Amino acid sequence: MREASPFEGDVQLRSISTGIVACDGVNADTAREVGNKILESMLGKTVQELIFKRKSQIVQLNTKQSPGGVIKQLDSSLLFQRFLLIARNGSISEEARFKFELCSYPAALFDRSFVFRKPNKPELLKAVMAAVSAEATICSRPVGCSFVLDGGALLHRIPWTVNETYAAVLDKYSDYVQFRYPGATVVFDGYENVPSTKDMAHITRSRTVGKQTLFTKDMQLKVRKEEFLACKSNKQRFIDLLAEHLTNKNFTVRQARADADVLIVQTAIQQATSTETVLVGDDTDLFVLLCFHASTSGKQLYFSPEPKNGESAKAYNVGGVVQQLGSQVCKLLLFAHAVLRCDTTSRTYGIGKGVAVRKLIESKDFCQEAAVFLHQSQSPAQIQESGERALCMLYGAPAGMNLNKYQHSVFAEKVALSTSFVEPQQLPVTSAAAKFHSYRVYYQVQQWTGNSLTMDAEEWGWKLRDGMLYPIMTDQPVAPVQLLTIVKCGCKGQCDSIKCSCRKNGLTCTVVCKVCKGMDCFNVEQFDDTIQSDGV
Repeated sequence: MREASPFEGDVQLRSISTGIVACDGVNADTAREVGNKILESMLGKTVQELIFKRKSQIVQLNTKQSPGGVIKQLDSSLLFQRFLLIARNGSISEEARFKFELCSYPAALFDRSFVFRKPNKPELLKAVMAAVSAEATICSRPVGCSFVLDGGALLHRIPWTVNETYAAVLDKYSDYVQFRYPGATVVFDGYENVPSTKDMAHITRSRTVGKQTLFTKDMQLKVRKEEFLACKSNKQRFIDLLAEHLTNKNFTVRQARADADVLIVQTAIQQATSTETVLVGDDTDLFVLLCFHASTSGKQLYFSPEPKNGESAKAYNVGGVVQQLGSQVCKLLLFAHAVLRCDTTSRTYGIGKGVAVRKLIESKDFCQEAAVFLHQSQSPAQIQESGERALCMLYGAPAGMNLNKYQHSVFAEKVALSTSFVEPQQLPVTSAAAKFHSYRVYYQVQQWTGNSLTMDAEEWGWKLRDGMLYPIMTDQPVAPVQLLTIVKCGCKGQCDSIKCSCRKNGLTCTVVCKVCKGMDCFNVEQFDDTIQSDGV
C-alpha cells in the first residue's frame, strides 16, 4: 500500500476512485444551493402552478455529452412539393432552384449535418491494384526486414479489460510488438489540445465524447477503452506512457505533434535506404503517401495491412506500383483520395474511387485539374474552379456544363424514369457545396505534401465552434426564401394593391393564400383563353 493525497492543487472536480474529471457544466458539488433555489421557487404556488425546468437539474459527473448542437432538419420532399407549388408563377426558375440543396445539409456529401459520408478507403487500394500487375506488386510479407508500425492502428488493436491496471495494458502492447515485429519502429500521432480538422472524424468513430481521466500506471481501468480514448488528453497521456514503456523495451519510438501519417511514411522511406522495410498499417492514407513520396531507388519498400480473421499477411511492393502507374499518376493519387473521401473530406455519393483512378490514367484534362491541388499558394477562386471541373468529370457531365446545370439535367432524367421519390443524395453536389469541399481537399493535400504550415483551416472550408473545427457545408440557404416562408396573403379584398403580401413581393397568389386561393382575385397568372380557329 502507498499513501496518495487526492489534493494536488488541482481545482478540477473529479472522482478520487476512478480519476474521471468532470466536464463543463457539472454542478453536483453545489447540490445544496441548487436544491434551495428550487424550494424557494415553489413557495406560494399551488401544485398546478409548479413548473420544473430541465436547466434547474443537477448535472452529475457521469452525464454524457454529445458533440455539436441541435440542427433543425427540414423535410426534403416537403420542400420539393413547395417548389412545385410556386414554380408555376415564375418567381423561381426551375434551373435556379438547383443552386439550393432542398435539404438541411448537402446530402451528396454528408450523412447528416457536419458528418461526412462514411468512406470506403480500401476501395482506392483495390482500384490501384486493379490497374497494375498483381504478380509484380503483391506478395507475402517478406522476412528478415525492418518494420515501421502505425501507432494509431496499434493503439486500437489490443483489447482492454475493465479493472485491469494500466501497467498490465502497457505490457500487452509491448508483448504484442515483440512477438510480431521484433525491433520495430513505432510512430504515434500527437493529440494537442487544439482544434483539428480530424475532430469530426474522431467523434464519428468513437460515437461518444470521453471524459478526462487522471490516472497512473498502478490504477485500475474503470471505463471502456472506446470512451477512454475518445478524450484527447487521455489518449495523449496514454501514448506518452506507452512510448516510454516501449522505449524501455528497446523499441524505437517517434511521435508527431499532430497527425502522424507523413512522419510514418518518412520514417519508412528513410529506413528503406539501407534495408528492406515493411510499413504496417491499416490506413489507405499511408499507401497513397508512400506512392507520392517513395523513390524507386534503394531497398524494397512494402505496405502491409494487419491481417484479419486468420488471413496470411499480404504486402504491396510500393516501388513496383510506382514503376507501373508512373510517377505523375502516383503523385496525383493524393487528390484522387481526398476528393472522394479521406478522414477530413467528404465521400461523394455515387462515385467510386476506381472512377478517379481511371480518370488519372486516361484523362489529361482531369490530371490537369488534379495537379492544381499539388501547387502551393493557390487562390480560393482557382481551387473552386478546378475542383468543380474535376467533379463534373467524375460525374460524367457534358463538357462545359457546371454542377448546378448538370444537377438539373440529372433531376429531370431521374424524375422521368424513376419509380420512386428521388432522394437528395442521388443528385450531384451543388456548386456551393462543391466549393467548400474543394477547399478542404486542397487543405488536406497541402498537409500531406508538407505545405500547410502557413495555411489557416478556417479559410479553407472549416469553421471554429465550441473549440472544434466543423466543416462548412455550403454558403447558400437550404432553399429559396420563397420556399422557406411560402409567401401567402390573407387579403379580404381583390389583391389589387401592395397591401397584398404576394403582390408586394412580386409574386402571384397561390392556393395557399387564405381567402382568394390564387383564383378569385386580380393577382393571379393570366392565361390566354381565346380560341383560335383553324385558318380563320
